[in-house]
Amino acid sequence: MAMNPMQRKIRNSFLFGFLVAVIVAAIVVGLLFMKIKGLNDEIAAAREKEKIAMTDVYTVSQAVKENESVRYVSTIKVATEKVPENAITDANLGEYLDENDEYQMVAKVNIAPNVPLTTDMVEKSAEASSYRLVEFSMISLPSKLVTGDYIDIRLAISDIRTEIADYIVLSKIQVEEATSNTIWLKVSESQLQLLNNAIVESYIIEGSKIYATQYVNPAQAPLNATYVPNEYIAGLIKANAWTDADNDIANKRDDVSVRTYIGSILEELDNGEITSKVQEGFTTEKTTIQAAREALLGDMGY
Repeated sequence: MAMNPMQRKIRNSFLFGFLVAVIVAAIVVGLLFMKIKGLNDEIAAAREKEKIAMTDVYTVSQAVKENESVRYVSTIKVATEKVPENAITDANLGEYLDENDEYQMVAKVNIAPNVPLTTDMVEKSAEASSYRLVEFSMISLPSKLVTGDYIDIRLAISDIRTEIADYIVLSKIQVEEATSNTIWLKVSESQLQLLNNAIVESYIIEGSKIYATQYVNPAQAPLNATYVPNEYIAGLIKANAWTDADNDIANKRDDVSVRTYIGSILEELDNGEITSKVQEGFTTEKTTIQAAREALLGDMGY
């Protein structure tokens, strides 16, 4: 059946409109696809950027108090822009390891887990594992000494044959805490052995004293230690040597003039006299520490 012109015109108009609608829809779908693809690319780029912007830094695995050795560390992720310039990362962690891959660092402040470690928080030390906080009540102290001061510990010896010989046992060591007659020092194993040797000899030798001298300001340089331990103590120090400084202490045996002088004084004493003098010194030391301890407990209400 033939279609009249009006019907043909209407059909053609419909088909044209439908075709235009399809074309417009295709354009819209294409634009939407491109927009979605662009958004997906932006999201992927943002995620990639976020991955790149994270940096692994080190923290302690458990809380560490000031002056304690840091033994266990772990990593945490921190936004790169927020990482401290002096943070401890894989790039510099090796500086705090010894040849056995053990950590050699001491906390300078209290450190909590999940806090990024920085070089300001720890002190690098090859003697870190041997540090101990030790109490001394037998050392004569300056009346104005306070916590935080730097001191030399000296042994002065005098006998009828010579003038006073004054030896430096430890040089420029910081006082961790101080009372009127007691100080607490952070010392390594070698320093403790050396100081104990000097203390015992101060008990034995008449006219000797072990005492501390105060630094005028912290910027002053330390002096060379001049006290030489006896052969047995030198052997103990060498057996626990951690650093060249420990070996230097042990090898001071090469400076025989100091030991010759001290040895000549000790040789004049019999064993009974030496034992008596050492026992007297230890008893006085114990009494002083016990009295200080009782006073402290009293202040705490015990």
